Formats: sequence, structure tokens, C-alpha cells
Amino acid sequence: MGLFPKIFNKKTEEISKKISSNFQFLNGGNTIFTPSDNRIYNTAEIRSAIHAFANAACKIQLEVKGSAREDLKFKLKYSPNEFMDLPKFIYVTATILSVNNTVFIVPVDDLSGRITGYYPISPNFCEVVEIDKKVYIKYQFGNGKRVAIPYERIGIITDYQFSDSFFGEDNQPLKSLIDIINAQEQGLVNGIKNSAGIRFLAKLGIVSSYKEPKQPDDSKAPRKKNYIDELRENVNKINFEAKNNGGVAIFDNSFDSVIPIKSEPFVVNAPLMKTVSDTVFKYFGVPENIIRGDFTDTQYTAFFENKLEPFFIKLCSALNGMTFSQRERQAGNEIIYVKNILDFAAAQTKLEFATTGIDRGFLTLNEAREILGLSPIDGGDERVRRLDYCIVSGGDKFE
Repeated sequence: MGLFPKIFNKKTEEISKKISSNFQFLNGGNTIFTPSDNRIYNTAEIRSAIHAFANAACKIQLEVKGSAREDLKFKLKYSPNEFMDLPKFIYVTATILSVNNTVFIVPVDDLSGRITGYYPISPNFCEVVEIDKKVYIKYQFGNGKRVAIPYERIGIITDYQFSDSFFGEDNQPLKSLIDIINAQEQGLVNGIKNSAGIRFLAKLGIVSSYKEPKQPDDSKAPRKKNYIDELRENVNKINFEAKNNGGVAIFDNSFDSVIPIKSEPFVVNAPLMKTVSDTVFKYFGVPENIIRGDFTDTQYTAFFENKLEPFFIKLCSALNGMTFSQRERQAGNEIIYVKNILDFAAAQTKLEFATTGIDRGFLTLNEAREILGLSPIDGGDERVRRLDYCIVSGGDKFE
């Protein structure tokens, strides 16, 4: 059984066939998403920025609160679908969003149409259509198969959303930067190839007795070699064959002068390339120190609040809209992300936080040991407090 039938049930396929033959575009317009330029993910600077973001995002946990969908608690925590664990699900979702500024989260249903999981898909080509006053997302897979899903049952996460009510913008602002990066890479490659060979500019001496050979009248007949052709072949044979691995070229007195040609690669100046890289990193919201893994606690906190947290707010909002009814959400059922900034803090910061937590009594020994990456111990769930602290009952009176 392939991927398609494991994600979409027969009911979804039946709806898709109906919509394929009887639909109209929403509001009479043509609301269609087309994918971004594939070169985006094929550029090293851009891929490194996207990877740093997605790699950091996949460390965050998702949890289901409330009693409406107890069955999803274990599923979402470990394996949102049959083919992905939670880190992979988040990584793929973040990557698709970065490349296309739009990502779809489609429901994985059982035979009754009840959500049993979630699957992220890239918006290769889709249309927003309307039938019987109901809005659908009509999606086309790479293999040509089409599926239509009710709009309220699909989660759409977008970045840079402006001109379209459903999808994010394309990455047109990156086009000129990609061209510069590609030109830089091609210049380096071609320069290395050219510099690997021996090249000379040779001035031929005067040959008074030389006569140009008479060429055959038939244009298809092979051309007779002249003196210059033979001389060039002899020079190349002596100097440029593989057996000449000593790097020394030899010329006879047929040449008045021989000047070596130096091939240097075209390289964009360092300040310009630094500007290009910084612009790419700013566009994706990933500072260079995060990509290098050389960041302080303050820098990572800023990255979390400016990049990671907005992503998870959008992701959880999309999942909640797919999964719970309005009444269920009002009753406290929701999907949330669980953050722990200390996971990325320096060892000294963790130690100071754990020590303060134990002293003040808001951490147990085992909770503090968990922060430091240590296993729990017997009796470690008891709270302790330093003896030079006391409980204040009110005002300046002490118990």
C-alpha cells in the first residue's frame, strides 16, 4: 500500500472526484498556489539557515491538554503519523514552510473520518475552490493524483502573507541574492578548473620557407594540416599529456617568446558576500551565531522568541483548528508546545538556576538533576530549603 491511501481514506477520494467535475473558484477568482523556485533549497547559505531553524524547532515537544482526545496524547507526543516521529514531523513542517512560505498539515483519518494523526505536505500546486457554498482545498500531488479536503479540516501555516488570503508570498526578494551566490560558486569552480592546466601565449617566429598546403576542393574531404597546426600539436603532445607530471614546459626556437597565462577565479569581494549572507540570514530570521552553534544564552533566547515561538504558535493554532470543535476548545482542550529554554543554556547557567531553585524550594533535587542532565535518585522528589530562610505570614511578622 502506498503513501496516498494511508493518509487519505475512501471518503476523501469520493469528495475529490465530485469536486473535480463540479466546482467553481472561490469568489469567482482564481486562487492558486504555485511553488517557489527550487534553487532556494539548493543554495548552501539558504539551506544552512533553514536547517538551523528546523533543527532547533524539532527539539520542542507538543502536548495535548484536556480529555476530549486522550487517544491523541501518545500519538502526537511520539508519532504524529505512520512515517514520522515528532522531531521529523516538526523538522519537515519547518523546512517546507521556509522554502514555500506555506505548508499544509493534512489530517490522517480512520475509516469513520476521525483524525488519528497529522501529515505535513508541500503545496506543489493547489486551488481554493467552492462547491455547495463550502470551501475546499484542491491539492495535486507530484504523481498527478488530486485530493480535495474541506478547508476547516486542513491546517495552513504561512509566512510573508500579504496579497493572498490563504497562502504566503513567494521568495522573489531572494532571486538576485541567489544569482550572486551562484555566480560566486561558478567562478570558483571554473577558476580551479582553468588553473589546473598549463597555458601559454606563444609568439611564432618568421618562417620564410613555409608554404600553405593546398586544400582539397571537396568540402567534405579532411583538411590538410598546415605548419602551425602541426607545431601546436607537437607542443601539446610534449608538454600537456598526462605523462608530463613535473610541471615543466619545453619549447624550441620556433617561438620568439612564450608568456604564461595565469587563470584566476572570479571572486565576489568579501564585504559584498558578507552582506549577501547577512541578508539571507535576516530573511529567514536565523542569526549567523545560531547557524555556527556559537551563541550565548541571551542570543538564543532572542532567537527563540523571534523565530521559534511564532512558528509553534502558528503550528499549534493550525492543529487546534483541525482537531477540536469550538466547544471543546472552550472546555480547555488544546494542543500546546512545551518550551524549556534551559535545554540550550550554558552549563554554568543551568547550575545557577538549579542551585537557586533548590534554595528557594521551587525545584526538587530530581528536577534540578534533570536540568543538569543527571538521572533521578531515591528521595529526590522531596523539596528542601536552606535553614536561613523562613516563611513570611504577612507584613513584617515571621512564623
